[in-house]
Amino acid sequence: MKSAVLFLSSLLFSTNVLACYTQAVSIYTETMNERRHDNIHVYKEAVQLKSGQSYDSYGVIFEYEQDVLIYEGSSEFMSGFGVEAIVLEPNTCRLIEMVQVYAE
Repeated sequence: MKSAVLFLSSLLFSTNVLACYTQAVSIYTETMNERRHDNIHVYKEAVQLKSGQSYDSYGVIFEYEQDVLIYEGSSEFMSGFGVEAIVLEPNTCRLIEMVQVYAE
């Protein structure tokens, strides 16, 4: 019984991660298209950050008082390249913030 509950929990969480990935792609693509960026990509692997934990991405420290999912998106602009962290609330896939963590 316990293993069935754990399996269902992980299945539901996986479904949320997939739904949130779709939302991250939509938000990031729309934002980068508005900025006229090219080669827009969002990586499928999300960082599942629990409340109070911290995460370092390119020297930018992320820490929240709630659980979040952090996806990484990249795009090219003019002669440059940028990487943004796309931070979503995992239950609703609502955008919390998008932060540029790297640019060249």
